[in-house]
Amino acid sequence: MVNALETSSSAVGTRIKLRRCALKLSQLQLAERVGVTQASVSYWEDSRVPLSLPRVYQLAEALGCNPEWLAFGLGAPGFTEEAPADNGAGER
Repeated sequence: MVNALETSSSAVGTRIKLRRCALKLSQLQLAERVGVTQASVSYWEDSRVPLSLPRVYQLAEALGCNPEWLAFGLGAPGFTEEAPADNGAGER
């Protein structure tokens, strides 16, 4: 069983939203990159639902940032210039 992150979920939600907005992605666009609903992204950003560590890694990849920064605020964000291009995995 994967435990939820033992960190301030409000800070995690703030970092998700900060990075998503910096990339000019909508919640729906991020959701499609991660393979979840827009509501899930909204819940994470509003700290209504905790994140599992595997999900943090998925989000970090979708947002082009360091997973340790995203989850815990540790180290540099490690931002890439832009989020990785959608490889079509979300298309039907």
